[in-house]
Amino acid sequence: MPLRADTQRKRTSLTSQRQLKDHKVKMKLPIAIAVLVLVLVANTEARNEDEDRLKQGILDLANGVVSTANDIRLYAMATLDDVSQQKLVVSARNWLTDKFLKMREMLEEAFQVE
Repeated sequence: MPLRADTQRKRTSLTSQRQLKDHKVKMKLPIAIAVLVLVLVANTEARNEDEDRLKQGILDLANGVVSTANDIRLYAMATLDDVSQQKLVVSARNWLTDKFLKMREMLEEAFQVE
């Protein structure tokens, strides 16, 4: 049974439309892939910048803590040196040393082994 001309035309027209649609879809796929790759690259670069910024912030914080701790250590050492050199502290230390030496001598005399 032969097809009529208008039916033939419709099928050709339908096929042409389908081919055109397939061609558009095939053209959209490479564009979509290219856009996806660009988005991934931009996202990766942004993460690297964020990581670098975070690392630098942590390093700055660590350096600040170390510097502050060093300043506190130096201040404490200077304060202890000043306190240990004061006349009252020196005289108290000498007095205690003398008393302990006298006590030791007394204990040695009391518990002498013959």
